[in-house]
Amino acid sequence: MERCETCLLPPFICLCADKPVVASKAVFWLLMHENEQAKATNTGYLLAGSVAGGYIAKWSRVEPDKTLLSLLSDSRYYPILVFPSAYARYHDSDAVLVSSGSIPQDKVPAFILIDATWQQARKMYNHSPYFHGLPVLDLGSECISEYQLRRVRHEAHLCTAESAIEALRWLGDTPASEQLHTCFSLFNQNFHRLKLAAIPAP
Repeated sequence: MERCETCLLPPFICLCADKPVVASKAVFWLLMHENEQAKATNTGYLLAGSVAGGYIAKWSRVEPDKTLLSLLSDSRYYPILVFPSAYARYHDSDAVLVSSGSIPQDKVPAFILIDATWQQARKMYNHSPYFHGLPVLDLGSECISEYQLRRVRHEAHLCTAESAIEALRWLGDTPASEQLHTCFSLFNQNFHRLKLAAIPAP
């Protein structure tokens, strides 16, 4: 099946010309599992193509992405790992962020998302020591997912784009959160069109 090189969707439901550009003071860095890299149902590409300044790193257990490591050590940014605090390893008692007010004003908030299934994400985190000790944003279990393109074990398990939407909401960047939600809604609608056309998801 022919697919757009950017969003991976068939041309008749390609998102690239229609989705709004999300303007935010934050950036997103994704660590993507190899199984996600060719899936059109992956919302990581949607996020990366909507919010400027982001980066997608391909995960390797033995060879960490050098660009991601460089970004993590860049003093311009304040890296925040979006991950359940119950499974995270952090050094300080206040490393689990409660308020966005703890982010230094002179730093760019950089949200880190592990783009994988939940089981894969836990393994990736455990084998990525460069994430251990980072400030953690735990989105909790109150958010309900609107993502319907794959089966999930729990309705509070958010997809990558939804996690980004909630991270922006937590940051207080409501316009960006709403813009990204618009992109995500368009993504869902286009896949619904694919389903109505009886075309298997690529």
